[in-house]
Order: sequence, then structure tokens, then C-alpha cells
Amino acid sequence: MSHSQTRLSPQGKIYLLFIAIGTVLPVYMLIEHFSEQGVSLSLFIRSIFVNWASSALVSDLLISSFVYWVLLSHELNILKRPQRILIVFILLNLFVGLSCSLPIFLFWRELQKNH
Repeated sequence: MSHSQTRLSPQGKIYLLFIAIGTVLPVYMLIEHFSEQGVSLSLFIRSIFVNWASSALVSDLLISSFVYWVLLSHELNILKRPQRILIVFILLNLFVGLSCSLPIFLFWRELQKNH
């Protein structure tokens, strides 16, 4: 089957759905926050750590993101891909969110395994 005829697996289609949801929701919420509060990193950080509940969620997300970066590096070694690709996934993680970057990585990995 040629590259242009490659069919998406059911799992690949699910990853695409998660990419869409994981991109649209965080971006929408960030746009709303910054349009209401202005673009201020210090205010943003104060807002996400406003109470113990949100602090717990943010801490969990930060730890999960760090573990994800370690996993990315490991997976790139297994797939014999250059580590510089890591920066793309880390930037997506930092500027959109783990909910965007992780499914994009999983989709990319699925494509790599099929070629």
C-alpha cells in the first residue's frame, strides 16, 4: 500500500478525535482567560494556584507533563528518531497542553510504527 493509500486504524481515528478536543478546549479557555484578564504571566500563575483544589490539579498536570517528556525521549530512542523532535511535543505541551500534545504524539507514533 502506498503512502497516499495508508488507511487510519481505528486507534488512529480516536487519536485524531482526542487531538481536536484536546486542542480546542484548552485554547478556548486560555483565550477566554486572557481576553478577560489580559496577558499577564504572573496573574495567570496566581489564577491557576488560587486554592488547594486547583493547586492539586496543576501539580498533577506538571508532574504528568514531566513524566511525559521522559516517556517521549525513551520512545524516540526506541523508534530510532532524532531527539530534536522532542522539542515539538514539549512546545505543544507547554503552549496548548498535555491534552493536545499526548494524542498528537500517540498519533505520530502510530504512523511511525506503520512505516
